[in-house]
Amino acid sequence: MNRSPQKKICSKRIKMLLHICGILAVSTEPSLAISTKPYWFRILVPNNLAPSQIGQAIFREGNYEYIVLAAKLPVRKFALRQVTGIPDATVVHLPGATVLQIPLPLGQDIITTVGNSSFLAYPVVTHTH
Repeated sequence: MNRSPQKKICSKRIKMLLHICGILAVSTEPSLAISTKPYWFRILVPNNLAPSQIGQAIFREGNYEYIVLAAKLPVRKFALRQVTGIPDATVVHLPGATVLQIPLPLGQDIITTVGNSSFLAYPVVTHTH
C-alpha cells in the first residue's frame, strides 16, 4: 500500500523535528545570562515565502526556549545575540528548518506573531515565583 504524498511529508517533518531535538539535547546548560532590558526581534522571510505558509513550533526544555521554523531563514547568531542581549542565544540552520535556541528564566516564554513579511518574537512573563 502506498502512502499519500501528504503523509510522506508529515513523516519527514516529524523525523526532522526529532533530529532537531536530538541535536539540541546535547547542548550544554546555559549560564543564564539573560537580558534585563525588554526586547523584541523580527525574523524576516524571503520574498518567495509568506510567513503564514511557514510552520512554526515553540517549546521549552529546561532553561531553553526553542523556536522552530519550517524554512531555512536568514537568521544570524550574532544578530540574535545582539538584539536579545543574551550571549548564549544560538541559531541552528538545518535543511528546510531554522531553530532559535534562547535561554530564558523560568516564568518567561517567547511568543511569536505572524506579519506580512516576517515573524515578530518577544518574551512574556507567564507566571511569577
